[in-house]
Amino acid sequence: MVSEAFIWAILLLPLGTFAVIGMVIRPFFNRFAGISGILLIGAMAA
Repeated sequence: MVSEAFIWAILLLPLGTFAVIGMVIRPFFNRFAGISGILLIGAMAA
């Protein structure tokens, strides 16, 4: 049986990643655009 925390993690991990990319990485570290891609792929794979 799948725990409730696991279900919430499936929902919130990609949303949290998009928030971090949009509010932290893009405005302040735009020259490191590869970090955004790696972070997004990691969130989708998890």
